[in-house]
Amino acid sequence: MKKYGSNKIITLLLIISLMFNIGLSNAIFVYSKALKGQRKVLSPLKPNSDNKNLSFEKYYSEKLSKLFSQEELIILSQRQWGLKLTANGCEINNETIYLKDRNLKIVLAEYLKDKEKLLPDEILKTGTITGGDKNDSLSSHLEVISPIPCNIYTEKKDLDSRLCIEVKDIPRGTLITLRLSEILKYRLGLKDKLKEDIIKIVVN
Repeated sequence: MKKYGSNKIITLLLIISLMFNIGLSNAIFVYSKALKGQRKVLSPLKPNSDNKNLSFEKYYSEKLSKLFSQEELIILSQRQWGLKLTANGCEINNETIYLKDRNLKIVLAEYLKDKEKLLPDEILKTGTITGGDKNDSLSSHLEVISPIPCNIYTEKKDLDSRLCIEVKDIPRGTLITLRLSEILKYRLGLKDKLKEDIIKIVVN
C-alpha cells in the first residue's frame, strides 16, 4: 500500500514537471515568434526603433506575466544565464587552487547562454545573481581576502557582466582566499564541492 502511494506521488510529480516544461517551451516559442515579427506588430507606431523595442518589451513582459507566476518566470530566466569563475583563464571548481604564476587575475563572469535574447530585459534581469536588484552587484557575492593589494573593477557588455580582480607580484607561499555567497556557490554548481563558502588560492 505504501509502495502504491509512493508511485502515485512520483507519477503526479512527473506530470506536473512535464506540464511546467511544456508551458515554458510554449512561452519561449511565442516570444521568439513575436520577436521576429515585432516590426509588423508595431507598424502603426512612429518609425522610431527605440519606441518599437520598448513597446514590444512591455507588451510581451505583460503577456508572460499573465501566463506564469513570478516564481516560474524567475526559474525560466535563470536558465538563460551562465556563471563562470576563473583564475588566470582556468575555471575554478575545487576548494583549493595552486598557481605557479605570480600574477593572478580572477574573473567572475555572468553571461547570457544564447546569443538570441528569448525574454524581455525586465524578466531576464530577475534571473541574474542579483535578481535585478539595483542595490546589489556581483562584487557583493564574491569577497577577496588578500595580503597583497588588489585591483578590482567591473566590465559590462550589453547584458553580460564581469567582475575582475587582479593581483600582481605575489610572493611565493601567499594564500589568497575567495569567500562566496551561498547563492553564488549554488549557481556555480559548487554546493557539494565546497565544505565551506571559501576557495583557497595558493601561489607556490
